[in-house]
Amino acid sequence: MIDHLIYDEQWLSFTDAAPYPICDMRYCDYWSTQVSYYGNDDHYRWHYDTIPGDTSRIITMIYYFHSLPKKFSGGQLCLTDGLLWGENIVGQSATTEIEPQNNRLVIFDSKYLHTVLPVSNNVSFHTGRFSANIWIGRSSE
Repeated sequence: MIDHLIYDEQWLSFTDAAPYPICDMRYCDYWSTQVSYYGNDDHYRWHYDTIPGDTSRIITMIYYFHSLPKKFSGGQLCLTDGLLWGENIVGQSATTEIEPQNNRLVIFDSKYLHTVLPVSNNVSFHTGRFSANIWIGRSSE
């Protein structure tokens, strides 16, 4: 499905008009995927999706899926324009909080600093917060 999306001319025509780095999707030839589960009290600290010394990740896509009706709360994705200095955020002037909704796709620059807020879910595994995390970029040649 991701291969089809990356090479779909209609999708690429749409992304050509988007801001950087989305507009560079046409030149991407690499992607990797990870499925994540967040249960009760799970969260993810502030981080970047880029890997030190590896410039392959350019675009991050997060696809949310969960059972309906939604049985958990929290788990929001927070993006900030600040920078990570050790474990502190510096230069922050804005933060955007995105609610994990079933069948929602979020796309952003892999260099954006972000976190996942704690999840509250005491029901069961299959009612937790799930996401498919997809990193798109250029392979190292």
